[in-house]
Amino acid sequence: MLAFARECRSKGDRHLNFMTCKQCGRVWARREDFFADEEVVLSGCQVETDHPVSSALLFDHKAGGCGTTLAVGVRQLDDLYSGPRHTVKWATSPMCPGMCFDPANTEPCDKECACAYVRGILQEVKKLSAS
Repeated sequence: MLAFARECRSKGDRHLNFMTCKQCGRVWARREDFFADEEVVLSGCQVETDHPVSSALLFDHKAGGCGTTLAVGVRQLDDLYSGPRHTVKWATSPMCPGMCFDPANTEPCDKECACAYVRGILQEVKKLSAS
């Protein structure tokens, strides 16, 4: 199951939590709480090569009895990346090493491609999750 961040309601007031697990109901109010949770493990990346800003990072929720996969859109993490934003899309070309087509591959890519932005965010998230 893949779950995207969703809106929650509390005491009649609308507010947006960073993430809610649709499987078990666990709520992370802030991004920092989500990354600090030892039961949340970065498991991969789904790169939308035609529109990289629509890509998502994948996390496994390892809480007892849950086990769902949570997807966090890179738009929610955009502020973590300060590197270059390339416009050329090398995906499916001979210049592309194919990393973005392997969801489990979380390594950085050194190509000057529009998708490198997603992999740059992925590296920043790896640093946050490790701390």
